[in-house]
Amino acid sequence: MAVVTVFSRKSNLSKLVDASGGVTVLAGLRGADRETAEVRSEGRGVLLAAIAALEAAGAAPAGDAEAWLDSVYGAAADIIDVCPAELPGLYKAVHGLCELSDLQRRAGRLDRPPVEVHIAALRPLSQPGQDPAAMAPILAGLEALLAREAARGG
Repeated sequence: MAVVTVFSRKSNLSKLVDASGGVTVLAGLRGADRETAEVRSEGRGVLLAAIAALEAAGAAPAGDAEAWLDSVYGAAADIIDVCPAELPGLYKAVHGLCELSDLQRRAGRLDRPPVEVHIAALRPLSQPGQDPAAMAPILAGLEALLAREAARGG
């Protein structure tokens, strides 16, 4: 039988964790909030501008159905790109709008009211600090609308 020698080595990270000093997690989070306040404010402005662009795209006359759906889809995708993590309801609604416009585009038809309902729901869902229970009925309604459109064949 061979003899096995096991060497135990402590990583540098575990040494740092065990060392005294530093800041607590709560203090670190508070500091991060202070340091990112300006960036969050700027991001909020970018988000609101993206929502306004989507509302303008949705309000435009739909002469060419495919072009209108493409503009709505593109504006919604721009919102997804800038949607902050603290607004999961907004993200879910915008994702549903992209799916809805894609369903209609693939079916080769345009039904504006479901798209307009999704667009109208975005501004209330973009408000920070919302209670998830208050958002649940809105999101459930949008999901039901999307399911109905999918069952309809796009």
